Amino acid sequence: MGTGMAKKGFTRRGALVAATSAAAATAACNQSVDTPAYAGQVAFNHGVASGDPLADKVVIWTRVTPAQAGPVPVRWILARDRELADVVKSGVVQATDARDYTVKADVTGLRPGAPYFYGFRDLATNGLAKPVLNVFRMLGQMGGDRIAVENTGMLPLDVVRDAGVRERPDIGALASRQPRAISVLVWNYHDDDRPAPASPVDVTITGVPGGRVTMTHYRVDQDHSNSYEAWKKAGSPQPPSREQYAALEKASQLQEQEPSRSIRVDRGTVSVTFPLPRQGVSLIKLTW
Repeated sequence: MGTGMAKKGFTRRGALVAATSAAAATAACNQSVDTPAYAGQVAFNHGVASGDPLADKVVIWTRVTPAQAGPVPVRWILARDRELADVVKSGVVQATDARDYTVKADVTGLRPGAPYFYGFRDLATNGLAKPVLNVFRMLGQMGGDRIAVENTGMLPLDVVRDAGVRERPDIGALASRQPRAISVLVWNYHDDDRPAPASPVDVTITGVPGGRVTMTHYRVDQDHSNSYEAWKKAGSPQPPSREQYAALEKASQLQEQEPSRSIRVDRGTVSVTFPLPRQGVSLIKLTW
């Protein structure tokens, strides 16, 4: 198992200004997030670059280093935030030996003067979905229209862009509404990927019709929807046995943090409270 991602930030001002950064959302809600599987491992050893900027478009580029020959599907992402969760544009390109495994994407329809972050990810390794793919699966459930979120835990974009997330964590959220569903995506991000106490999260959703709704709570963290952590807990087998691989396949699927349940709507409002681990992502989905 391995990790693979390359990312960067930029601001469009007619020319391109690189922002210092490390590392979907109306546009992402209606995009397919399934990426064809690649059986090997992939590394991003050459970083990312951008060029040919105009007021509303840019070309982004990277080169992948696969562990074995064969086409490698790579997802590119352009987002409003450093976590690459508030996705503006996204797509899949194939890296092949015919182009020395270089890939590029022509990103158009951007807002002049707006800050963006971008990156490339391989979403599977050894035929197993990485945790980040399950975040895209969450985003894929957030159809309909994006709705406003009032959030006291989310850091301002300029702070994240210029200083990073080095003190308190960034507790961010996105929300969308469909004819018979409301979805809220919440994340707990910090630049230091080290153990830390979970953060308490209180979600209040207004404008909910009816007397009762079904709540489904999906989670990506160290214990849910995470084949990489499951692989480490199994002793990092090289290669996994047939039984271990079956367990990793199960761990690579999007999982519920708790069983779906019916909850009461109080005068159009639903409140949900839960601890969110560091680097964890939750999707709360209400359906009726």
